[in-house]
Amino acid sequence: MAFVTTTLPLSKSTLLLPFPNSTSRRPRARSISSPHPRIVNAPSVLFPIQCTTRQQTITRNIDGTNTSVDTYDVIIIGAGPAGLSLASHLCSTHGLEVFVCDPSIDKKWPNNYGVWLDDIKPLNLESCTSNIWSKTSVYTSDEKTECNRSYARIDREKLKNHFLSICEQYDNIKITNKSINLVDTISNQEVSYVYLNDDKTEKVATKLIIDATGHSLKFVDIEEENKDKIGYQAAYGIECKVKQKIEHIFPSDEMVLMDFRDDHMQANEADKTLSNKEPTFLYVMPLGEDGSRIFFEETSLVANPAMDFGILKERLEKRLKYYNIDIEEVYDIEHCLIPMGGAKPDLNQRIVAFGGSASFVHPATGYMMGRMLSLSKDTAKVINDHIKIEDAKERSIAIWKNIWNEGRLRQRDFLNFGGHYLTRIDLKMTREFFGAFFKLPLPVWKEYLSFGLIDPLERLNFGLGMFWRTSNRIRVTLVRDAIIEGKWTFFRSVLPFNNNQTEDANK
Repeated sequence: MAFVTTTLPLSKSTLLLPFPNSTSRRPRARSISSPHPRIVNAPSVLFPIQCTTRQQTITRNIDGTNTSVDTYDVIIIGAGPAGLSLASHLCSTHGLEVFVCDPSIDKKWPNNYGVWLDDIKPLNLESCTSNIWSKTSVYTSDEKTECNRSYARIDREKLKNHFLSICEQYDNIKITNKSINLVDTISNQEVSYVYLNDDKTEKVATKLIIDATGHSLKFVDIEEENKDKIGYQAAYGIECKVKQKIEHIFPSDEMVLMDFRDDHMQANEADKTLSNKEPTFLYVMPLGEDGSRIFFEETSLVANPAMDFGILKERLEKRLKYYNIDIEEVYDIEHCLIPMGGAKPDLNQRIVAFGGSASFVHPATGYMMGRMLSLSKDTAKVINDHIKIEDAKERSIAIWKNIWNEGRLRQRDFLNFGGHYLTRIDLKMTREFFGAFFKLPLPVWKEYLSFGLIDPLERLNFGLGMFWRTSNRIRVTLVRDAIIEGKWTFFRSVLPFNNNQTEDANK
């Protein structure tokens, strides 16, 4: 891989790889200041990226003036899991010229990612995990439900270095720590422009801009419809060392996906009322063989408005105190806020999104990593297949319509209904809902959590399975919400009106 040196805020080289080649194109100028806060805010730890350097200058006269600008097939804004996974496929499999910008490229990814092992096995990414649990459990009551499905924790450094090592092998990709402050999708019909750094003096052209910046929605617009139906998963977590053995509560060989027990919230009527009105659950990852190092996270599955981090922290502290778990040392603290469901991106815009900014998050569970990683290869192919379309807007719309084709939109409608329903029910009903959910055959609930149920009849069978296994009050409210809230959108998602849905969603 070839590299170019840039000036970093720290004494490190920026990962870079060069090339050129292009034509010209045209779009719409917009400032990058965003009204949205950063969604995940956890301590970042720097780690070194090993690289060598080779300076290369690429010039292209794009707009008929004397100004020369570098030109790429694709510019990806953001070097998180979504941006780097997509970039690695674009440069390695398809030979496209790619430019990746992220001012935090030298920093460790802040998020903790949990995935079902069978979601990443087909991608050959098992080596990028730090922990694997063969046992996964759920508590919807005092009795434990064993899920019989292996779970894994992503090793963020290994996964990042995996994608970077792929990129290092190719001369057609350039990765820089520069920031993008202005995007022009108006002035040229064939290419878009981005302006780098705060002074906006460095301009780069591209056939396609990919926003992979996550949930902050810095560059992409979302549709006005259903904006008010966006839910939020909020979580407060600590990775810590506990003073005493807690194997009798949380075995070291078992991951707890959801613990909805609320014995710790029974001390007074106010706590009881709040616990039932605003449900939370505990998510537990034992990280060491002796059980002393462990990740605890108090999570509000989906709510609108989002639950406050302070409330989640207080509930976690009460829960640990109830179990007589004393913390000896805290290694890491995580605050996580994930938008779920509701509005999707505007599919008629020049900027294309991938990952969180493309609304890939599961509207009812918050899962995204496994799906995003599996879609990065397919999306790279879609981009390569359409990159030669002359008009930039037509090119982007064609790519958008493959990312969010008819089948995936109907699948999302169904999952949106589930997510919106969960924002409306209390803890008792949430327990009943998931009690029925995990009584479904493993292949059925597995497909729901992993963006399966591609065929509308599969979704209908899932709904019927839930209906027969759950309580009467869940049945009544599901039917009511399907008619009053879901309406045509819901019924269209479970009835085979379009025979191409299954084929589209599998693309």
